[in-house]
Amino acid sequence: MKTLSKKLLTGCMALAMSFAMAIPTFAAEVQPRANLYTSYKVQSATQMIYMYADASVNAPAYLSSTQITWMPGRYGSTTKFYQSRTVGNSQLVISYNQGRVIMTNEYADDGITAVSLPVSGGYHRIFFPNRNAYLNAINNAQIQTSWYSDSNAQLWIFS
Repeated sequence: MKTLSKKLLTGCMALAMSFAMAIPTFAAEVQPRANLYTSYKVQSATQMIYMYADASVNAPAYLSSTQITWMPGRYGSTTKFYQSRTVGNSQLVISYNQGRVIMTNEYADDGITAVSLPVSGGYHRIFFPNRNAYLNAINNAQIQTSWYSDSNAQLWIFS
């Protein structure tokens, strides 16, 4: 009986220690996420200037000191990245254009306009899942797409 109580006591102590080690995991800070239908200023994490595009179809997206707001939203069941300004009755969204990023109408093909906004260490990556491409802030103020890389050029700050 004495050895059974020792084993029981040892088991309880091991269980208590395993719960104590798990507490820091549960206390980890929650990663920020972009909320749908919330406007954000989108800033390059490497160049500290903002994503900008003129309010017209086929206008290129580029980096600028001018601040405009962007909003993740849905068109049907597809998440798209909207510009804060509208043209006529349609809102403009970013779209994939063979490396370049241009503005198009929200009802354009989901294959080039659908986005995902995964978070990486507090920064967002803007991802075109149907094209397997991420937005990059290029040094000459262009915004283009490429495959995933560990490059900070793919990191964006939403404020």
